[in-house]
Amino acid sequence: NYVVNPTAEEEKQKSLEEFLPEYTGVTCLMGCANVPFMRGICFPSSATSKCHACYYPTKVPTDEDEEEEGGESNDHDKYEMVFQIYFPSPIERPDTWRTLTPDEAKVECQELAQKLREDGWDEQFLRPLESSSLKGVLRVGLRSREALDVWHVGSGSGDGEKEEEDESANVGRAVLLGDAAHPPVPYIGQGAQMAMEDAGTLSLLLGHFCPIVDSG
Repeated sequence: NYVVNPTAEEEKQKSLEEFLPEYTGVTCLMGCANVPFMRGICFPSSATSKCHACYYPTKVPTDEDEEEEGGESNDHDKYEMVFQIYFPSPIERPDTWRTLTPDEAKVECQELAQKLREDGWDEQFLRPLESSSLKGVLRVGLRSREALDVWHVGSGSGDGEKEEEDESANVGRAVLLGDAAHPPVPYIGQGAQMAMEDAGTLSLLLGHFCPIVDSG
C-alpha cells in the first residue's frame, strides 16, 4: 500500500471546491410576456406548493406601439410583464442556463402554469406563462454557500512560517463588494445599492486604517 501525494493543481482544485455553491433544491423560471395590466410589482406566494414569484411591468403600452403595428395590433392595451417564479425542483438542470428555445419555453411555462393552477393561483398570474408573446425565458437553479470568513484575496506567497509571522502577507489588493460579498434574492433590486454602500464603507475604513501621510 502506498499514498500518492496530491499535485499542486489537485490541491488547488480541492480548495476551490470547498467554496463552490450547492444547489438549494429551488429553481427559477423567468421571462416576459405582453398581458393586460394586473397591478404594479407584486410578490404572490403559496404555502402549500412552496412556490413564490415576482411580477413587474417593464413597458407601458403607448399610441406609438399601435401605430408601429399599423393600428391593427391586439397588444395596444397590454403591458410587457416580467415574471420570476421560484419552485421546488429536486434535480437541477444546468444545461438550461441559457435562453430557452420557443418550444422549450412553451413546454416549461405550460407545465408550471398547470402546477400553479392546481395549487389555486389566480389566473392573472398564469397569463404570462401561457401567452403567445413569451420571450427571453430562462430556467436557472438557485445555489448557496456558507458565508466567507475573509472577503479579500490573499497574496499567495506560499511561505507559511512567514505568513504566520506577518498577518499582512495574507492581505491582497482585491476585496469582494456588493452581490459578490452578500448576494440577495435575485428580484430584490438592491445589488447596485449594496455595492455603493460597501464602496463607501471601504473608503471610510481605508481612510481610517491607511491614512495618506503628507510628506511635504
